[in-house]
Amino acid sequence: MTDPATNNIVLTHLGSALAVVGLIEQLKKFKWVQQAQTLICRTISVLGAFAVHIGITMTWTPAANGGWDFGGHVPAISVMVLAAYHIVLQFLYQEGFYTGLQGIQALQTIAKPKS
Repeated sequence: MTDPATNNIVLTHLGSALAVVGLIEQLKKFKWVQQAQTLICRTISVLGAFAVHIGITMTWTPAANGGWDFGGHVPAISVMVLAAYHIVLQFLYQEGFYTGLQGIQALQTIAKPKS
């Protein structure tokens, strides 16, 4: 049997990826996003991945004293490597959902009957 906390973290990753992709789709309605679409969408996706990683880390691994202490220390290399891994993983989730959504939208345009 799998650990319920692990399942919740995965669902949080997937749900957050869908939320970021939904945000990107909504922003595409603005003209300034359409002009530099690829750059803006990728930037939003990377920033979203970073924010989601921080949020998941803070939610699922609270400090031992029950709160969060933001200190000015440099984390260990292993912590930075793990954080980078999770940020890249979140970006890949978002990229996968975004690519899938683009494919669905393309199929809907092809299948739409011409008037």
